[in-house]
Amino acid sequence: MVACDDSGLLTAWDVDSGKQLWSSVEPDETAAAISPDGSQLVIGHTDGRIERIDVNTGDRTAITPALDEELIDLTWSPDGSTFSGVTQDRTVSVWDADTLQPAVVLRGHRGEVSQAVYSPDGETIYAAGLDGSVLAWDLTGGKGIVTESGWRPEPGFELAALAPDGSVAAASYEDGRVKVFEIASGGAFEVVSPEGPHFFTIDRLGRSVALGAFEDRAGPRAFWVRTIDVQRGELLPYRIELDPVATAADAVVTWDNKAILAAGEQQVGLWNRITGVPEAPELFAAANGVAGTGMHPDRRWAALSESGLIEVIDLRTGDLVVRIDHRAALGESLPLSPVVFSPDGRWLAAATPGGRVVVWDTRTWKQHGTWTAVRGFGIDSLVFTPDSDFLVTGGAGQAAVWNVEQGASGGVRLDVDPSRPDANVWVGVRDDGTLVTFTEGTGVREWDVAADGLLEHACTVVGRNLTQEEWDDVLPDRPYQRTCSQYPSG
Repeated sequence: MVACDDSGLLTAWDVDSGKQLWSSVEPDETAAAISPDGSQLVIGHTDGRIERIDVNTGDRTAITPALDEELIDLTWSPDGSTFSGVTQDRTVSVWDADTLQPAVVLRGHRGEVSQAVYSPDGETIYAAGLDGSVLAWDLTGGKGIVTESGWRPEPGFELAALAPDGSVAAASYEDGRVKVFEIASGGAFEVVSPEGPHFFTIDRLGRSVALGAFEDRAGPRAFWVRTIDVQRGELLPYRIELDPVATAADAVVTWDNKAILAAGEQQVGLWNRITGVPEAPELFAAANGVAGTGMHPDRRWAALSESGLIEVIDLRTGDLVVRIDHRAALGESLPLSPVVFSPDGRWLAAATPGGRVVVWDTRTWKQHGTWTAVRGFGIDSLVFTPDSDFLVTGGAGQAAVWNVEQGASGGVRLDVDPSRPDANVWVGVRDDGTLVTFTEGTGVREWDVAADGLLEHACTVVGRNLTQEEWDDVLPDRPYQRTCSQYPSG
């Protein structure tokens, strides 16, 4: 066993014989645990440093990377192959005892976690929290596991984007560099955009990045779009220009990756993605300045988000399909953004500046539902799962997964960057259901949960329904109901 007193004296004893095996005076309070065979000791310091100590020799090995904050508790697996630590960001981290490399990060607690223990067979970790819950993770099945890609934005970071399928992330920097990271392979490349992008977006399958910026001049300005070809790893030589632009502009790559829809103020047009040659440079004249665009999967329609309304146009003819005036229904006169169609084309979803999600049924263009996804901040990212059944939102340090049919009553939140409640969060979902998130602080993370069981998985991890208090905080205007069918109310 191991113990630390108020003076910082850390001591390890052999329980059977009562013999002292090792001792040291540490400069701070520590969390510590000794391996099952008594040969190794792991200690965590208040500054986030973690060390492994050979009890026989006293040799110390630093475990990297260090944590941002101290560990609350440490414990070893029964076979000594791993050890885990409870962190102050409501997570349980697991390390490989041989390589000293992080193995997994387990998340799910809404409050501070106080202690974690392994099951006797070492296949499950149980963690108790001050939120009154005990969560269990099946280490063999990968439930609750978050994989770190190791890629994070560098100093000088300005903007970010993530492909809706979670395959590619990109970040821009103050010096005009744009770095593109291919998540599956771990490969990355850089291009330099001389003008410096004011925004950029990645096509549905991560094949192209569209950069948009305003010319630096007073009054109405030119708006330009450049394209990065991800497969070639290069910035294409052409530049699409629209002029003049007073306030609003946007651009998006079509789902077939063949064209770019660019909107400069009220001018909306199509350009060939490979050559930059105009296909229909004045396809449509919007009623107001276009601040956001969404593309239908079969290139049939485009949704243009403007002040107080969304105009849906036919990309084949340039005709107006429907004008959705959302001012009365939502009390929002500002443009909605992001704007996205579901992969099956049935749903159109958009985000309000105040953090609400709105969904329309494209068969009738009637509003299907609206609910608050982010409180106190806007929504950074909005993407449907490949089956179109779930909608994933990112913003304010969290990703949230919503059942489209159920709306607000069918959602669950995942802490992506708990240390920063204001963090921008971009989200993507792969075909196999893996949820991918991207933030400045935590970089790219992959959440191993299946698309058709995201809500069920969350219910399993949390182990309960929302409490009445939690429900009232999130959904104050709706009567309480169960969110997880397998658990009783309460």
